[in-house]
Amino acid sequence: MRRVLARGYSSAAASALASASASAGMPQRIQSTRPTVDAFLHDLVGDESQPGQTPNTIGVKAVALRDVEAGEIIFQETGPITSTSTMHSIQIGIDQHCGLMGEARFTAHSFEPNCAVSIVELSSHPIDFIALTPIKAGEALSFDYSTTEWSMAAPFVDHATGVEVAGFSHLDDDRKRELLGRGLLPKHIMRLWLDDLHSTSDAGGPAARRPPAAAPQ
Repeated sequence: MRRVLARGYSSAAASALASASASAGMPQRIQSTRPTVDAFLHDLVGDESQPGQTPNTIGVKAVALRDVEAGEIIFQETGPITSTSTMHSIQIGIDQHCGLMGEARFTAHSFEPNCAVSIVELSSHPIDFIALTPIKAGEALSFDYSTTEWSMAAPFVDHATGVEVAGFSHLDDDRKRELLGRGLLPKHIMRLWLDDLHSTSDAGGPAARRPPAAAPQ
């Protein structure tokens, strides 16, 4: 708990974070073999629009600690790698899911996100959260969950649009191509998409559903 308070979290956010970490049995310190970012670019604050994980508490959201430039690594994530997805995991491979042990659990979904997830293979903390756009201090951090998850274990409805968020495989073809064109798709999603298209083609599906050969650079 001292580590959380030293980061400057509000007492409400600190309480909610400590409760969430304790309920998930997650350690406070993570050893890493890859160099980590030198300074925190984010903070956690209480979110009264969301309920906490214990009675009479509020939720938590991740926000920018200072103005962040596009392309900056905001924070990194680590956790146990399993073959099944959960509500608090990010898919990092075709059959690999990283159980989140840090603050990515409090990063919001958005169809117009200000962050992207970059997967770093063979790393003890394989997930980088990178700013897609300039982000103002205090602005909530978000990424599009559909860019990393092929099919989500816990789908939900996006409160801003009313659209279900269930994973990349559930998107329509136009949205898939849009994410490809924006360069937001990691290797495992591309591989799963191509495998799915090949299966559809072999079964007599329309060849026009195939994606472009490569995303724009």
